[in-house]
Amino acid sequence: MDKKDEKALGKVYEEVFKHALELNDAGYESQQVAATYMAIGIRIYKTCLDDEGFKSMMETIMDSTDTVKPYNIPKLH
Repeated sequence: MDKKDEKALGKVYEEVFKHALELNDAGYESQQVAATYMAIGIRIYKTCLDDEGFKSMMETIMDSTDTVKPYNIPKLH
């Protein structure tokens, strides 16, 4: 990924994260917001990737479960 793509990805990440925080502030539970973003993301991958690419992406997601770090905010259960 070149610098331009990295910058664009960072901007998209910031915008989506900001929107997620706004949804939380509006009263939606964090897990509802996260589940919705996951469902949308998976459908986008399913739409734009071929079957092999989709399977590979889902495996990459599953393989990253031990490396994903939580945000430093209190967890509300």
